[in-house]
Amino acid sequence: MNCEQCRNYLLDYLDKELIKKEYHQVTMHLNQCTTCQEELDELSNTVNDFRSESKLVEVSDNIISRVETQIPKEKQLVKQTLSLKHTLGISSLAVISSFIIALFTSPGFYYWFVDITPMSYDHVERAIAEGYGEELHLVEEDNDIRISFTKVIADELATHLYYEIEDLSKEQLYTFQNIYHINVTNGEDVWPDSLSGNQQQYVSQSHDYLPSDEEYIQKGRIEFMPIEDSQAELELMFDSLIELPDDNELNEVDPSQGYSFEQTAGNWSFKIPVAKSPIKEYDLFDQTEEIEGNDFTFRKLSVGPTKTVLAFRQNMIKTSDSMHYHGLAPTALYIDDKRFDYPNPNSRYGYLHAQFQDSFERIAFESVYFENLNDLSFQFDFASRSANKRTEIDLDVDQSYPYEVDYLDLSFTIEELSIEDESMTVIIEDKYYPERTHESIHFSTLIEYRNIETSHHQETVIMDEHGNEHEFIHEYHMNMIDNPRFFTTKYEMLLEANDGEKIEDSQLIIDGYNETIPLDYQIAIERIEEISHERDD
Repeated sequence: MNCEQCRNYLLDYLDKELIKKEYHQVTMHLNQCTTCQEELDELSNTVNDFRSESKLVEVSDNIISRVETQIPKEKQLVKQTLSLKHTLGISSLAVISSFIIALFTSPGFYYWFVDITPMSYDHVERAIAEGYGEELHLVEEDNDIRISFTKVIADELATHLYYEIEDLSKEQLYTFQNIYHINVTNGEDVWPDSLSGNQQQYVSQSHDYLPSDEEYIQKGRIEFMPIEDSQAELELMFDSLIELPDDNELNEVDPSQGYSFEQTAGNWSFKIPVAKSPIKEYDLFDQTEEIEGNDFTFRKLSVGPTKTVLAFRQNMIKTSDSMHYHGLAPTALYIDDKRFDYPNPNSRYGYLHAQFQDSFERIAFESVYFENLNDLSFQFDFASRSANKRTEIDLDVDQSYPYEVDYLDLSFTIEELSIEDESMTVIIEDKYYPERTHESIHFSTLIEYRNIETSHHQETVIMDEHGNEHEFIHEYHMNMIDNPRFFTTKYEMLLEANDGEKIEDSQLIIDGYNETIPLDYQIAIERIEEISHERDD
C-alpha cells in the first residue's frame, strides 16, 4: 500500500469501517511511514475537537432512519456525522466541508456512489482500492532498459501481474519473446501440487498487451495460475527481451521469409508478493438451451477480481451426414447493456479459450466482480464446425494443370503436380474471398505399399473484421488487429521415396475442412444464486 492509498483510507480507519484485510494493510503502512502516521494523528485531533466544541443542533431520529435506509450498512459514515444528535454551529462549517470532501475521496464511498449511478470505473483501479490487489513499485534496470511491475491482483482463478517495459534511450520498443520465456524460478514452491518435474512453462497462461500512450513504453499483463497458498512470493527472472519492429520495418518484411527478431540480453530479477482474494460462485441451475441444433448447458459462474469463468457443457450433434459442431461457446456476457468480452478480445476468432475440468468446459471473460448479476445474459457471435467426408483424388502426372476440384460446397485448385526421380511435389491453392467461411482444408497423400516421407508447407493470410489483410510478425502486432482470423491459402506437399524407386502415382486424400460461421444468439439467464465464497469481514 502506498501513501496515497493509505490517506484515502484514514477516515474509515479511524471509524473502524474497514474490513480486516484493509485494516491490516493500513496498520502495516502506518507502522513504517511517519508521514502518514502524523496525518492520522492530525485527523484524529480534528475529529475530537469537532465533536467536543460544536454546538449541538438536534436532528430527529426520523430523518436519521430515512437516511439509513438509503445507504448500505458499510457506508454509515454519513450517519455518524448526523447521529450523535450532533449539530453544527456556523463556526464548524469549514470542518463539515472537510468531512464531505473526505467522504467523496474515500474509495469505499466513491465506489458506492458509482454503483448507484451510471458512472463507469476502471476495474483494476477499483480492485486495488478495495483491497483485492496491490500497487507495486518494483523496478529493475539493465542495458538501458527498465522493467517495472506496477500492480498485482490474485484470486482463486488466476494471478495477474501488470508491467511496463521502457527503453530509456527512447529508440526502441521491447517486449518478452513469449509467455514460455517468462521464468518463475521458484515455481515448484508456489505451485507444489500443480507442477511435477520441469513444467515451468505451464505456470504462465496468457500474456496480454495493454494500451500505452508513451511511445517507448510497452505495457502488458501476465496471467499465471492461481497460487496454491493464501500468500506467496513469485521470483521472476528475465535474461533477454526482443526488439519489436517499427512500422517501416514491418512494411519491408517478406512474408515468405518471416521476420527475425533482435534480442537484447540483460538481467532483470523480481520478488513479487502475492495475496490471494476469495471468489464468488453462482449456480446457474443447469439451464439448457438449443443453439444451432446443439444442447448448451449453463452450469456455474465463478467470479473473481481477476476474471469471470463460466462452466458449461455442450452436447454436439451432427447437423448433416458430413457436418458437425466442435466449438460452441459464448463470446461475451452482458449485464444489462454492458458487454464483457474475453480478457483478450482478439482471441474471439479462430479458437476458443475453453478448458475441460470435471466433465465441464470452462471459458473466461473479463471480471464482473463489482457488478450486479441480476440481469445476466450470454452472447454467441460465432461457432466452429467441421465437415468430415473422406474423398480420394488420383494424382495423374499426365493431367493438365491447374486443375479445379469440387469438394462438398467448396472448390480449390491443384496448381502443380511434378515428379522428379524419387520425389513428388503437389501444390494446391485455396484463394481467399470476402464470403469465405472455412479456415483450412485437411489434406494428406497416399501411396500404397511404399516407404514414403511427406513434408508440408502452408501459407496463411490474416484478415481483420473489416476485410483488411495482415502479416503475422509477433503476438504483439496481433493484439492490434480487430478480431483476426487465419485462412490457409496455399498447401505444398513434398513426397520423397526411401526405397530408391521413382514415384509414379499417388492419391490426394481430403478428410474435411474447418470453418467458423457467424451467429447472433443472446441467452438470458433465468435463475442465478450465489452458492459460496462470502467475503471475510
